[in-house]
Amino acid sequence: MKKKSILSQAIYLDTNALRQFAFSVSNVEFSELKYLSDQIGAKLFSPMVAVKEFIKHWQKETIGRLEKINKTARELGRLLDREPIDFEKPHDIENQIIQKINNNLELAGIKIIETPEIALETLIEMAINRIPPFEEKKEKGFRDSVILFSILDHIERDDVSNAVFISGDNIFTNDNIIHLFEEKNCIISISKNLSEAGRLIEEQIGHAFSLKLKREKDTVVTFLKNNFEQIYSFVLANAEVSEYYLKGSGSTEEDNVASDAKIKRILNVQPINISDVSFERTWLKDPVPEGRKGLIFSVLTEFDLLVERYELGILFDQPKVKLASPMGFDELEYRYHKPKIYQVRINKNISVDAHYEEIDGVPTNLELLRVLTY
Repeated sequence: MKKKSILSQAIYLDTNALRQFAFSVSNVEFSELKYLSDQIGAKLFSPMVAVKEFIKHWQKETIGRLEKINKTARELGRLLDREPIDFEKPHDIENQIIQKINNNLELAGIKIIETPEIALETLIEMAINRIPPFEEKKEKGFRDSVILFSILDHIERDDVSNAVFISGDNIFTNDNIIHLFEEKNCIISISKNLSEAGRLIEEQIGHAFSLKLKREKDTVVTFLKNNFEQIYSFVLANAEVSEYYLKGSGSTEEDNVASDAKIKRILNVQPINISDVSFERTWLKDPVPEGRKGLIFSVLTEFDLLVERYELGILFDQPKVKLASPMGFDELEYRYHKPKIYQVRINKNISVDAHYEEIDGVPTNLELLRVLTY
């Protein structure tokens, strides 16, 4: 029987974990996880099925936007009586996305696990008997089963005795699935997202290292706060935001704008404070200059937005006609929907790449490099 490690030796990422850092690895939560995993020598992996699903998601999202652009180009062509402007082809976009994601996975140090041979009879038996990850009330489970067997096969081949699996799918917390890992003599910890996995690794590293890391972060956070006026100006001057970014996932439910709402105007922007810091993880192409250190930090930024949303009209508020003169019904103005304009305040974490020097353990000479939004 293999000796169990008290530290995780492998970290596996499901599709929803890959989506968290999306097209850019300059993500504070991922950077922190990568930094911590490097400290304990844990490698990052993702099953082939999860990677393919991740690629398909971005292809669908990007091509959908390209189709809207092409439609607009055709309409302009008709209006101006000329040939439409030619944009990139969907096939070219698909190949670019595959290359981009593969490059990002390599840059992030995430290795792809090949899908092992899985007996069809095994999957059929699991599906018929609703053995997890096949679910009792839903006709789903094939994809999750392939991911599960891919990880179990890798654990056995690489002699992994302690691992973390990052997945937002609660089916993987099922006792029967945990038992499959136990049969491989492996301690498995299921984390819902990158942040939760990072906290788990911190716990594994131990109290002493955590305190050391916290002291380092507190020192740098204090340093950044002392330079907040410079950071404030840099974020306002260099950040670019889209409606997609502002409506995307916020830190809390209150920090989200309804998906069916339209942002009419940004009324005010206010960088508030430094919300998180990650060391030694700048993902720029150029290496960190000698004598300097790299870091990524998040600036919690408050946005005041003017939002328009169409809401269903109240039934008893609809216009009516007297039965004595029913012909007037044709002249009614219907109000099944009516727009509501209101102000909403949300918070967003904006990532910033930076370099700094450290003299006798004290950070100094902050150089801000770029602001990252998606």
